[in-house]
Amino acid sequence: GLLLVASVSLLPPGVLNRYAFTLVDIAFAAVLVAVVARPPLPGATSRAVRAVALASYSIYMTHTVALEATERVASGLPAPLHVAVGLAAVAAVGAAFYAAVERPSLRLRERLLPGRVPSVSLAPIALSP
Repeated sequence: GLLLVASVSLLPPGVLNRYAFTLVDIAFAAVLVAVVARPPLPGATSRAVRAVALASYSIYMTHTVALEATERVASGLPAPLHVAVGLAAVAAVGAAFYAAVERPSLRLRERLLPGRVPSVSLAPIALSP
């Protein structure tokens, strides 16, 4: 599965557009099936991983805004530094959106519709041990 995903960038555009996206989906499904029954890797249950998991939807929703802002502000930086600034911006904007919008929305949903949706601990996450 991972070998197929890694080889996608080597495919010609015609093959990429016609077949590769479906193959990548199948490959990721195979990887998911292979790892779902295994115990978590060391560190997979850490606070940092949990914080990213809880904020992942907010990160997804805001990453383009953060990257656009980074492009405007840091376009003259060397590539590695530009990437680092972009990743930091994505993390910061996603975390702020989670704290300001997503978490309060989930609390409101739980208050209005108690017990209808499995609840996740919405407590703020401290990243220090």
